[in-house]
Amino acid sequence: MKTHSLYVNGEFVTAKSTKTLDVIEPATGETLGRVPDAGADDVAAAVGAARAAFDEGPWKDATAQDRGRVLFELAVAVRTRAAELAELETRNTGKPIVEAADNAMSLALREPIGVAGQIIPWNYPLLMAAWKLAPAICAGCTTVLKPAEQTPLSILELASSFADAGLPPGVVNIVTGLGETAGAAIVAHPNVDKIAFTGSAEVGKAIMRSAAGTLKKISLELGG
Repeated sequence: MKTHSLYVNGEFVTAKSTKTLDVIEPATGETLGRVPDAGADDVAAAVGAARAAFDEGPWKDATAQDRGRVLFELAVAVRTRAAELAELETRNTGKPIVEAADNAMSLALREPIGVAGQIIPWNYPLLMAAWKLAPAICAGCTTVLKPAEQTPLSILELASSFADAGLPPGVVNIVTGLGETAGAAIVAHPNVDKIAFTGSAEVGKAIMRSAAGTLKKISLELGG
């Protein structure tokens, strides 16, 4: 059983939190792996990396062509590792493998807003992560992504290809943990400029209440 680390500032790092979460394969009930239950200190480190990468790094000023080249390299990494990622996605979610290996394309034109906090649900986790990360990367934003605590493995595995694809350190950061801890810390952090959340209406309401204190821009996809 693999014990995973957090991905912060371009590398896998040991979490400051000593709490962990077992990742369960729904079809068998077996433990697939173990991930950190990131706390506020871990989120602060990830947000700090994202903030520094946005304020001091070259990403927000990179041309659309340069960002596009990185995205194409990431696409190559996904295609190259498609079988591996699809199997891991299927085992982690308990869904048919055909739903983990479909093709899709999304285009967006945006100006960078800053640090985007992104929180995604358990179903279609790699696709949900792509829907959140790709527009932010394309627009020049930096990000802190929290996958669902039940299904974090595929995006953590893909993170090992980020640096080779050309993403500067701190542009994409991934923190695992519960919504009440890691998710809440992302929403409340004053250096996060935007929240993008997919999940239940009740959690969406809680995010709106928390984000009001720092006037964050929020995007909510609710009703799951």
